[in-house]
Amino acid sequence: NTETNEVKIISEKGEFSVPGESAEDYPIQAALNDSSNDLTSKCGLILEGIVKTIFATANDDLRPVMNCILIEMNEDNFTFVASDAHKLVRYKRFDAKSENGQFSLILPKKPALMLKNILPKDDSELKISFNDKMACFVFGDYKMTSTLVEGRFPNYNSVIPQNNPKKIIIEKKELYNSLRRVSVMANHPSGGGRNPGKTAETCQCCMDIQSGICSARSCSSGVFRAEWDVYELGTCQCL
Repeated sequence: NTETNEVKIISEKGEFSVPGESAEDYPIQAALNDSSNDLTSKCGLILEGIVKTIFATANDDLRPVMNCILIEMNEDNFTFVASDAHKLVRYKRFDAKSENGQFSLILPKKPALMLKNILPKDDSELKISFNDKMACFVFGDYKMTSTLVEGRFPNYNSVIPQNNPKKIIIEKKELYNSLRRVSVMANHPSGGGRNPGKTAETCQCCMDIQSGICSARSCSSGVFRAEWDVYELGTCQCL
């Protein structure tokens, strides 16, 4: 009923009447201007970039740009970056490139999570249009428009060592399992983990890369030691 905004929902065994709102009160979607940047990519590629980086975003109201994913579209690769000032993730895809120059956009966490849930994993076409304030993603039957965060993403390259001779190759699963077992030695940072009410203590973790040994020492929990196979590519001893 357009006069009373009443909405009736009738099914086989029931009838519901709920109040509605006038469609005139719904906000009008702003359109991108003619100066927007347009490019085409693959849904699965953008999805993987979001999945690989979104866990490193922050929850900082004072620095909203840290709650976002930086997407750099270069002529030879796409780079996805996220950081919460404690950890930093940079994920590059060399099978994607921008044919119209270099672009970048700062994608907020909420629309990134929405894209993570609705983007297909295949190589179907994804059209991206954006300017300084908005971004629009079009694929399949979806069209999603989002506002972008104003600000400047920190220079993440300054904290990544360049031309570092210390390189090794480690089996990812072995390293992950070793660190996971060693982390049991540490208490919760807030002091409310395995020992509620107690002050959190520091767990000293040492990784001897050259010999492939990871050890952790905690005053209350003891010492743990794990080993893995290491393939050394340069001079590297201890972290």
